[in-house]
Order: sequence, then structure tokens, then C-alpha cells
Amino acid sequence: MGAASVVGQHLVNRFAHPLRIQKVGKKFFTNCPQVGKGSHVIINGHVVTSMLSAAGPLLQLDLIDQPIRRRSIVDIMHTSLEGADIFAHQTDRDVKSEWMRFCVSSTVTTTYNSRVYKIKQVHFDKDPSNTFMMYQRDQKEHMEITFAKYYEAFYSKRIVHKYQPLLEAYAEKDTEKVFLLPELCTPTGYTPSPGTYRAAAGRRDALIPCAV
Repeated sequence: MGAASVVGQHLVNRFAHPLRIQKVGKKFFTNCPQVGKGSHVIINGHVVTSMLSAAGPLLQLDLIDQPIRRRSIVDIMHTSLEGADIFAHQTDRDVKSEWMRFCVSSTVTTTYNSRVYKIKQVHFDKDPSNTFMMYQRDQKEHMEITFAKYYEAFYSKRIVHKYQPLLEAYAEKDTEKVFLLPELCTPTGYTPSPGTYRAAAGRRDALIPCAV
């Protein structure tokens, strides 16, 4: 079924519109959130699988409409830990545990470019003042910059919470590392596990014959 999978993915890429597609695990999402009924914001995605049947190889295309919350992770943590200092994760085990419970394995979108990520880990030893090496394409060299200054310079986002931990997301390439700020991330309405799309996301299925 290797050849059928290649053909199937090619068809999906050809039919998808707009062609701003990002792979997150085994799912593909567009980076163009849309306002649905009742002003709910949704992001579209799809999952592609191939299978053999009596009629020959088939491509199964599952379309997903995934809701996006309007509140950032920081806002939600304030509600979840009402009355507590949500940035006391270095000294308060309950606060640290709640950050881990809510963030790890969750699916989020960034408020500055609408990209979709799945969170791998929460780094309590890092904050927006930490630096990373940014590659400057025009000058073809690397420069050291803090996360806070990066978002302010390139996205006009002034970071408010200086002691928030950094979220590590699953990168598209094994050679990359992706760190996000909770203040600039909004969780999706749910985090589906394998086999739960149909019940949770208004999944729409289509079977397409594949000639290989």
C-alpha cells in the first residue's frame, strides 16, 4: 500500500484549499482559522489513510473541523488555579502538576501566525528571557536573541508574563526544537486521541478509489 499512500497524499494536497497545510503528527491542518456559526473560530484539518478492499485500493479522507478557544493558556490557568500564583511552579507542586496536566499532549494554535502544534513538554527551567540562536536569512548568519525580544520584533507581541514556563512542541523535523509561550497559545476545544475523531469533531469521511 506504499504506492497508494503516495498517490492518496498527492490527491489530498491537490484538492486542499487554501494550500497552507501543516503536518501535526498524522494529521494535517490549514493555517487559516475561520469564523463559524455563533462566532466560534474553527480550524480545518484532515487525516489520510489507505486500505485494501474487494474493489481495490481505497483512500480514506477524514475531514476535521476543530474548534479553537479564544483564551490563552495563561488565562485558562488563572481560572483553573483560582487564587493561586500560576507562576509559582518552582515551589508549588500543585501548580506545576496542573501545568503538566493541562499542557502536555494538548493541541494548540499560536495567536501570531495560527500554526498548530502538539505540546511535548513543559520546561519550568526556561522563561521568555532565555535566548536562542536565530538564523538571519538576509545576512546568512546566526544571532542570539531572547524569546521576548523575538516576538516583539517580528510579531509586535509584547510579552506580559515574564515568569511563564516555555512549552516544547513536537517539531516537524528531528533536527529542530520548537518552543512556545503559553501567553501566545490558545488550546483547541479538545485533544483527540486515535479513534475519537468521529465522535468528537464532526468528522466527515470520504472513500476515494486509487489506481496505482
